[in-house]
Amino acid sequence: MGNKSSKVDFKNFLVYNTSVWVPAILNVLLLPIFTAYLTPGDYGIRAIVFLAILVLEILSNFGLNWVIRAKYYTFPNRRERDIYLSSLFIITFIPKFILFMTFMFFMDYIFPNMFGSWNELYNKLFTIQLFIFLINYPNEIFFAIYVLQKSSKRYSSLVLLKYFSNIIVSLSLLILFNSGIISLFYGELIGAIVFQLMSAIHFRHDFTLQFDKRVLKDLLAIGVPAMPKSLFQTVQLNIDKYILQLFMPISDIGIFTKSQFVHKAASGLNKAFSNAYSPTYLRAMTENNKDYTARELMSYWLLLISLSITFSMLFLVDIFRIIHVNPEFWICAKYAPFYAINILITSYALMYGNNILLSGKTYYFTIRSVVCGIVNITANIILIPIYGITGAILATIISGVTFFIIELYISEVYLNYRTQINLTLYAVALSIISIIYFMIYHDYLITFTSKTIVMGVVIVLATAYEINYLSGYAKRIFQKRVAV
Repeated sequence: MGNKSSKVDFKNFLVYNTSVWVPAILNVLLLPIFTAYLTPGDYGIRAIVFLAILVLEILSNFGLNWVIRAKYYTFPNRRERDIYLSSLFIITFIPKFILFMTFMFFMDYIFPNMFGSWNELYNKLFTIQLFIFLINYPNEIFFAIYVLQKSSKRYSSLVLLKYFSNIIVSLSLLILFNSGIISLFYGELIGAIVFQLMSAIHFRHDFTLQFDKRVLKDLLAIGVPAMPKSLFQTVQLNIDKYILQLFMPISDIGIFTKSQFVHKAASGLNKAFSNAYSPTYLRAMTENNKDYTARELMSYWLLLISLSITFSMLFLVDIFRIIHVNPEFWICAKYAPFYAINILITSYALMYGNNILLSGKTYYFTIRSVVCGIVNITANIILIPIYGITGAILATIISGVTFFIIELYISEVYLNYRTQINLTLYAVALSIISIIYFMIYHDYLITFTSKTIVMGVVIVLATAYEINYLSGYAKRIFQKRVAV
């Protein structure tokens, strides 16, 4: 990858991070307000509604993101590309609209049999969520185009606009009208409308009314086999919740849901990293068939995500106390960093996943996801009745390790790619974080001073590694220039 491309990718990474960090920080700062008006039980109800809407998402997901990523750079001209994207846009609306109408009229017959606590309030919330589901149907297409066109500023600004629209509406209804949990759903509805409207205006010249029949073939060949990868993380999270609601009260599901905010922030960082660097990797491999060296990028990424998770482990409880979060939710500060470790495990397989996509053998995603799903369900059934929320998090981490091992094996052994990634650094970072969390979980690190010392040591180690790596990198560049 050339220096110019590296700078552009790094700039895009920073821009994408803005749309991750701003909501993540504000969500923590707003916790005292939301937890003053809403209870763990309210968040449990919200989680059940999200479980219900997941049924529609599973039935209507065709792996569009992967189809677009695989085909975007293969068109000879823009006109053919626009026709292709327009065809995807049209063909995905039909099944989503059918599902929207079906569940609108038959929700009363479906969900009471799936969830014992389902009542009229759930119907009202699910109806709002249904409209969000329909409005969001172009999301995968818009998202893929933003990423591949490297429109990081446009995408990040719209994500922030969507977020602030959501927060303003939710807080207004919650505080001024005391609307309760339904205020969060109306906020998300307005946010979805704003994002889709602005995206439609931005891409208004990129779509036509023509249809490309190749779309159907590519959906079946690339999209459908890749569906399990697209759904893996979402399904995994909701499997945890579904099994939790079988054994635990609704309030525990609410606590579990709120404990995912560090995981979501780390997932957002992972998404920003993928958005910035995957297009360059995919384009280089598609056009030149060159093996892209990911060692440097993945090292930077690993250190960033490790430092973020370590900081949340050490100081999140203190932050909750300082900003006066409702004490009912303090336990979330202990669960949240533990849950985020899964992102550290799975995100390091990013380049391996891109290799599988480039090979065209996306059915390996299906095999991997089925195996991981079985592992996750089995672990949840065994661990949740014994350990509750901790058991659900352990099950997620176990399936995450399985995910990483399988993807590494398929890419590097079976498909014979040779991705240059520092697995030793990865193992060391994961071990250090696990030790720190063990000490926190068992109250070996209680005082602010001891936590600060540990954080300082971790920062020193990370800085020392970067200095050593950069000096070695500069030395190699110098030797090449001298040789020339």
